[in-house]
Amino acid sequence: MSALAENLFAKVSADAGVQAALGVSLAADVAFYPVRMPPGRALPAMVWFKVASSNNEPHSGVSPIDDSWLQISCYGTTYKQARDLRRAVRVALEAQTLASGEVMVDFTERDQFVDDTDAYHCILECHVLHDALAAVT
Repeated sequence: MSALAENLFAKVSADAGVQAALGVSLAADVAFYPVRMPPGRALPAMVWFKVASSNNEPHSGVSPIDDSWLQISCYGTTYKQARDLRRAVRVALEAQTLASGEVMVDFTERDQFVDDTDAYHCILECHVLHDALAAVT
């Protein structure tokens, strides 16, 4: 996993508001998965993935700073459950600098219903500036 992924997971999993929205009390019990949720996983749960990433190239050459969009999908059995989980994640990440200096720049939100799983899906997209070469801290 990249430094960005590790630091995002650590920040969100350790947040008391996120834990409360998921109904757990330990970071190890937080249901936060990369790319896809395991089949049959009980809700609420979260899935994250990188939507896009590009390198910010200054006129003087290559920069180690990447400009990325991450999606955090918050699933719940009710709209309120999924929306409250998304709100907790956003509060945990707003105006934060993660362990390797990643900076959350902007957020967008969308709502959906997933018919095949009968789940509410509240999406938080995070615009992040980060050092693509950073080591996990």
